[in-house]
Amino acid sequence: KGLSEEIELLGFVKEMERFYHTIDIFLLSSEWEGFGYVIVEAMAASKPVVAFNKSSNPEIISEEESGFLVEFPDVKKFADKTEELIRDNSLREKMGKDARKWVENNFQLDDKISEIITLLND
Repeated sequence: KGLSEEIELLGFVKEMERFYHTIDIFLLSSEWEGFGYVIVEAMAASKPVVAFNKSSNPEIISEEESGFLVEFPDVKKFADKTEELIRDNSLREKMGKDARKWVENNFQLDDKISEIITLLND
């Protein structure tokens, strides 16, 4: 498609932590995901996310806080939201920080263990 100067398709990535440190924005263009662990990983690395408003994505991404949710299959709007983050450093950084904060508030191991113990005791 003539995009080889603009896009690099990496294939399987073994060192995800290193990968997340090389990007500024995480884009998830798939039509369907189970639970979006990859979104949570990107958000834990303080990356804002652009994804389609499908499956579990809206349960993870807070619209205009930790990223953007775009109605499927609006590829134009997906690209527009991506460009907005590319052009606006302060928005990208704020969303990345908010993304990280969301992960910290929702995925603390001690909290999850306490929740499980409470459920088991009930």
